[in-house]
Amino acid sequence: MVVEIAGGRALYPYLGNTIYTWSGVIAVVMAALSIGYWAGGRLGDRYADAKHLSYIIFFAGLATMFAPLLTSIGGAVSYGMDIALASVFAPLSLVPASLFYGMVAPYAVRLASRKGKVGANAGNVFALSTVGSITGVLAAGFLLIPNMGLSHVFLFTSFAMLACSLALHLDRKRVFDAIVYVALLILMGTFSFSPVFGDTLYQKNSEYALITVVEKEGVKTLFIDNVASSAERDGEPVFGYVLVSARAFEIAPNPERGLVLGSAAGTQVEMLKREYPQIIVDAVDIDPLTVKIGREYFSFRDDERTNVHIEDARRFVSGREDEYGIVLIDAFKSHAPPPHLLSVEFVRAVKRSMKDDGVVAVNIIARLEDGGYLGHVHDTYASVFGNVYVFPSGGRGEVQNIVIIATDASRPEFEEKYAGEMYGMGHIGRIITDERNPVEVFADYR
Repeated sequence: MVVEIAGGRALYPYLGNTIYTWSGVIAVVMAALSIGYWAGGRLGDRYADAKHLSYIIFFAGLATMFAPLLTSIGGAVSYGMDIALASVFAPLSLVPASLFYGMVAPYAVRLASRKGKVGANAGNVFALSTVGSITGVLAAGFLLIPNMGLSHVFLFTSFAMLACSLALHLDRKRVFDAIVYVALLILMGTFSFSPVFGDTLYQKNSEYALITVVEKEGVKTLFIDNVASSAERDGEPVFGYVLVSARAFEIAPNPERGLVLGSAAGTQVEMLKREYPQIIVDAVDIDPLTVKIGREYFSFRDDERTNVHIEDARRFVSGREDEYGIVLIDAFKSHAPPPHLLSVEFVRAVKRSMKDDGVVAVNIIARLEDGGYLGHVHDTYASVFGNVYVFPSGGRGEVQNIVIIATDASRPEFEEKYAGEMYGMGHIGRIITDERNPVEVFADYR
């Protein structure tokens, strides 16, 4: 279970944290385990000795060592694939380890049942296996991943398996194996791969993602699971969509309060403060490490005009009414916003938190297609706000950042000024709800 959870987490940069990712990981791992069960049972009938069980455990540990490298390769290759196919292909990196882990239980049952009591011994083995899985799940989620690099989680698990294999061999005085195991462990420590290029200033796993700060040619970029989240040069935003979002400032009539959902390194928070010298900004992000990074490596500053809230964006806006003149939403889970931040229920909550003449600007990654992902998000906002404007940041045929600006205020001068830059959209009648919210299906970002 540690390998499965860590493997799924390692695939986030390539597949995103979506239902596709976990469906693919679970399906592939279960298929590999099934083959392992089949093979382990037949090997148990043929050999049924501790020596061969130790070999199985050894190769399980060895395959776990190389899982991060295989995941990096498989994930990189999957970039050119459709997301559904990629979500099945990339987890194949976990097959070697899963095969050998699957072989352990049936072989252990056969070994324990040499003197009879097959049913009782099988029950004992599978009970212990389930307890081990529960322990692995809790250890991975609450202890290992939050406090270790992912490659170290695999190494830790590998070391545990190699130690178990070694324990079986030590009874046979095979001390030389210990030297081989340690050498392999050290060797594996040299393997790492990341699609992020530049001088790495900081890297650490938070409770939610792998956080990396890279500097290249004077630009500092915050990567969340190897997806670029914020970038600055000399304290000024670099990403074009941030400047597109700033067009919302022309609609907001000098707001007293502002809200940034998904503040990350604080680029948009500081942009709001520069635009409106008197504004008080609530900066909301679920990950405290990104806020810490913003303070240390980017322009984000705590002062009397900034209130930082470490909280889920939807929980934060729920129950708030008539507070904000401007809201900027830039919350992502890999390449797409978390599903619960796209539904009409969330949009209504955002509107309740705003002044009557307030404006909201939300960043998404999509193609310019009325009937696709963009169409769903547009119609969801259009069902709540009277005026919705769509601003692409790139060309028509590419996946790109698209800013949706929505308000109930009438701003004919704004519409006239940007008439040539807005993307005109019709309505397709598909509103995203909490009940029906297949973001992973229609969010085409590959």
